[in-house]
Amino acid sequence: IFKILDNSLNLEEKILCVLYYENNINEKRLFELSEYSNITMFKKKLQLMHKEQKINYSTNKITISPIGISIAEQKLNKIGKN
Repeated sequence: IFKILDNSLNLEEKILCVLYYENNINEKRLFELSEYSNITMFKKKLQLMHKEQKINYSTNKITISPIGISIAEQKLNKIGKN
């Protein structure tokens, strides 16, 4: 069972943290794990993150990129110190 407990994370941070722990998943699974409520905005965010090279995105498979890994690790290190 996977759950994001830090409610202060924005959608992008949630996506990166989920992919950091459970990489190479489909869009539906990532949407469920992120617990976001608007699928349209969620897909737009995925497209933007793909354009920014933070993730590799297709509806069948989403993976975190090296840039995304770096961002996720920085965020997770901050959370761990609080």
